[in-house]
Amino acid sequence: MTANPTPAGRRPPPPHPVSGRRWRIASTLALAASLVLNALANTLPLNDRTTGELSALYPNLFVPAGVTFSIWSAIYLALMAWAVAQFVPSRRARPPTWGRLTGPRPPAGRRALGEFIGPHFALACVLNGLWIVAWHWEQVALSVVVMLALLATLVLLNVRLVGSRFLLPRLAFGLYLGWIVVATVANVTALLVALGWSGEVPGLRWLMPGMAPPAVVWAAGLAALGALILRETILRLEASWVGAAGTWALSGIVLARYADHPVIAGVAALGALLVLVTAIRTGLANLRRARNPA
Repeated sequence: MTANPTPAGRRPPPPHPVSGRRWRIASTLALAASLVLNALANTLPLNDRTTGELSALYPNLFVPAGVTFSIWSAIYLALMAWAVAQFVPSRRARPPTWGRLTGPRPPAGRRALGEFIGPHFALACVLNGLWIVAWHWEQVALSVVVMLALLATLVLLNVRLVGSRFLLPRLAFGLYLGWIVVATVANVTALLVALGWSGEVPGLRWLMPGMAPPAVVWAAGLAALGALILRETILRLEASWVGAAGTWALSGIVLARYADHPVIAGVAALGALLVLVTAIRTGLANLRRARNPA
C-alpha cells in the first residue's frame, strides 16, 4: 500500500527511516519529570504560590474561566498514553498520506514515529518545566521567552506529524499546540500588565471618542487574533485537534466575559465558531485521505 500521488502525478518519497529507542526513552523520562514538577508547583507550592495565585497578580480580560484550564488533564492524559504507545509495535504499517507540507515524511510504524518526533517531544517537556520555574519565581519576561520556544517546538513537532495516520500523537500534540497558541497570547498579555500597560493606545481615543474602554478593545482584539492564528495553524498543519483545544479556550473567554463584557464574549464566540468549523472541515479531509491512502 502506497501513499497518494502528488498532484503532478509523481509519488512522494518513502517515509523517513528511523530506528532505535533513545528518543522514546528520553521523551518519556522528560514527560515524567514535567508531570512531577507541575504537581509540585501547586502542592508545595513552588515559591509559596500556586500557578493560579500568580496569574491573579496580572489581571486582564483575556483570561478564560477557571474551568477552561481543566484541559491540561486531557493533554497530559493523551501525552502519557502516547508515551506508552510509542513502545508498542504496530500491527501493520500505516504509510502516511500526502500532506501539503514538504520535507521528511513520518514513518509508517508507531515505534519509528516515536523516535521521529522524540527530540521535539522531549524538548517540549523540558520547556514546560522551565516555564513553571520562571512563572513561579515571577520572571514574567523570561516565561514569555520560554513559552515562545515551547510554541515553536510544538509547531515543528506537528509539522513532523503532517500526513501521519496514527491518531493518538496527532490528538495529543494537536491539543497541546492549540492550547499553547492561546496561552502564549495570554502570557504576553500578563507581561504587558506586569509592565504597567493598560491597553491604552496614544491618540486612539481622540480618533474614536465613542470606543469601548481600552482593556475591552485589547481583549476583543486578542480574541480575534487568537482565532485567526488558530485557523491558519489548523489549515497549514492539517491539524484538526488544534482546533478542538482552541475552541475550548475561546469558549472559556466567552464563559468568563458574557455577563460583564459582552463585546469580548461576542468576538470570542465568533472566533470559537470560526476555529470549530475550520477544525471540522480539516478533520473530515484528513479522514478521507486516511481511508483512501492508495
